[in-house]
Amino acid sequence: MLHRPRNSRLTWTDHISNVIRQGSRGVGILSKLKTVLPRKILRTIYISLIFPHLSYCLPIWSGTANSRLKPLQTLQNRAIRYISALPPRTNTDQYFASLNLLKLKDLVTMKIAQFTFKWLNDQLPNRFDLFYTRNNRIHSYSTRQVDDIHQVPYRTSKSQLSFKFRSIQIWNNLPLDIKQSQSVPQLKRKLSKYLKLSYLN
Repeated sequence: MLHRPRNSRLTWTDHISNVIRQGSRGVGILSKLKTVLPRKILRTIYISLIFPHLSYCLPIWSGTANSRLKPLQTLQNRAIRYISALPPRTNTDQYFASLNLLKLKDLVTMKIAQFTFKWLNDQLPNRFDLFYTRNNRIHSYSTRQVDDIHQVPYRTSKSQLSFKFRSIQIWNNLPLDIKQSQSVPQLKRKLSKYLKLSYLN
């Protein structure tokens, strides 16, 4: 269930606190089973008990300050350490890659990219038809950005946390090969591989 912001500053604090609470229960289960079950089963427990809370409506409520999202990444890191039988404070980057899992910020990128891809390929309901504007509708100059989505300047830091601003920024900055994917599954494969490269550097 998505907990809508109830304070005037629209910080999603209530929902994030609920995600942390629900996710912590799953992490607690992993902690108890880490020496009993194989890694493959522990990963399945993560996917079943933790991932749904992290990913539900993530593109919407992730539009908040990084300081509010940091505890969720910490929670995710703890889960990865339990799955991989790692000591506390071990860097988890390569283990995300070996488990074929994405970090929270990259889950945001993945989900937002899928939404934007669907818009560009007319796969969303009609009510989203005017949500974005392509650059080629604004001008016809032959530039590398002509097929990108037009980004209107958002001057305040709060407005730059909006879904629309973040989604345009994410999509326009993707490598061309990923943006030229022919289907959502292909987009997911290419983007997942691209995002995980940073875990191995």
